[in-house]
Amino acid sequence: NASSGASGSSPGGAISRYLGAYRDAASDEIRIVSTRGDTLFMDYGDGDLTELRPLGNDRFAVEGSSWEVRFVAPATLVEQAPNQPPASFVRFTRARPTARELAAYAGAYYSDELDVRWTIAADSAGLIARIPGGDTLRLAPTVRDVFVGGNVTLKFRRSGSRVSGILLHSGRVRNIVFSRVDSR
Repeated sequence: NASSGASGSSPGGAISRYLGAYRDAASDEIRIVSTRGDTLFMDYGDGDLTELRPLGNDRFAVEGSSWEVRFVAPATLVEQAPNQPPASFVRFTRARPTARELAAYAGAYYSDELDVRWTIAADSAGLIARIPGGDTLRLAPTVRDVFVGGNVTLKFRRSGSRVSGILLHSGRVRNIVFSRVDSR
């Protein structure tokens, strides 16, 4: 049961009902719930795991914070941070783009607003954004044309079937426009 140990150890694992990828459609943020042994962990899309400590009744404390998550039937994770409205994340099936589909995103993109050029490269795990100053950002696919990593969401825009630009979201910053500047 959810109040013992890390959650339970019945055949198939009582905690298995919580596992999966969850997405907030309004913000495109994702949460990935996984296990190690009998312990639940949450990944905020950047690959770092944060332990979820059971509180009972499908509620968990987010280790190292004053946040809580609860799981609501049929497949919703509700995240509650102090002094913030609750955020709802619905379970979804992550996009699994092929190498050819990932290659379509690769190229150079420029933001007039930020006066910066990002280069996007594809690899077997998703995309890598190369940012001026030598920084890189690994991005994992969520749904079609949306990638997340390191508190950044990139929503690729299309003109017909061709990838033509990006909308960048990061925290409260929303809809920073990047236009494709290469010849693809």
